[in-house]
Amino acid sequence: MVEIFSKNIIPKIIYYCWFGGDKPKKVLDCINNWHEKMPDYQIIEVNEKNKKLFDVEEECKNNKWFKICYEQKIWALVSDYARLKVLYENGGIYFDTDVTVEGNIQKIIDKNKLVIGWESNKYINAAVIISAKNDKNIKQMSDFYNTRIWNEPIYTIPAIMTTVLKENYNLNKYSQITENEEILVLPPDYFYPIPVGIHNVTRDEICFYITAETIAVHWNHGNWSPYSSSNNILYFGRHKHNCDLNKLLDYCFIEKIIIENPFIKITKFCTSLSININWYWLCRFKYRSDKRKNRWLVLFLIGFSIRLWKIENENERKT
Repeated sequence: MVEIFSKNIIPKIIYYCWFGGDKPKKVLDCINNWHEKMPDYQIIEVNEKNKKLFDVEEECKNNKWFKICYEQKIWALVSDYARLKVLYENGGIYFDTDVTVEGNIQKIIDKNKLVIGWESNKYINAAVIISAKNDKNIKQMSDFYNTRIWNEPIYTIPAIMTTVLKENYNLNKYSQITENEEILVLPPDYFYPIPVGIHNVTRDEICFYITAETIAVHWNHGNWSPYSSSNNILYFGRHKHNCDLNKLLDYCFIEKIIIENPFIKITKFCTSLSININWYWLCRFKYRSDKRKNRWLVLFLIGFSIRLWKIENENERKT
């Protein structure tokens, strides 16, 4: 059976996002790889200066989620929104800045449909996206950041993409290809041969992960990871739908209670957000005396007291 596709539906353009500073060498190495492997493609950076392509100021006015992420310099989440907006309005290919092309990617570009891949048995990732202009799925993913993100606990782009696509299609399990007239969803071997959580794989070691199906490699560099040392960002993302937003922003990004001293300030934080659980009783230590006037270090765990050890007093030392 012969497949016939319209030509030039997907422009020969590679987009990548870079906000907030200079690019390290490993990012430049990936960009050089795209030039080498896809020499007839134009490579365009999405950033603060390229206003014709993506106007940061305008997006901050129109999208509250993007505004918060940009002002707090959460570049990974800024990039999540920006890539979807640019792809929907223009079409093309999006690569994360820790992706290299390893095989014949043109054969799947020529299918002229939305192409993405599973990163694990749970999520579809967005490090590699191939999309025509005005793709309806990309539109729904982009629109998620307008309203649904404030009503649901998810906020990372893999969770959002997976949610939207599962709502729209009956996807096969992650180890199998899903393909119809609109989408092509590939197993992890194609774009994500390095398992989630494994970092610092070298070029010499990649042979242990890639297969005959591997077309590109997401190296898991975490160039903009918002998760490694920022519990306040994690807490904001997970609770922005069920807390007073102004209070949440204050405590996550101004006072930074979550990241600085959660055990001391957690009572104030929970009270301010009308959380009924008194987390102060979860775990604390105090000195207490028993009926015989022995002094103990006591652990209070969820309101229950547990004697840990007896403190030697002066009279006992003298005897």
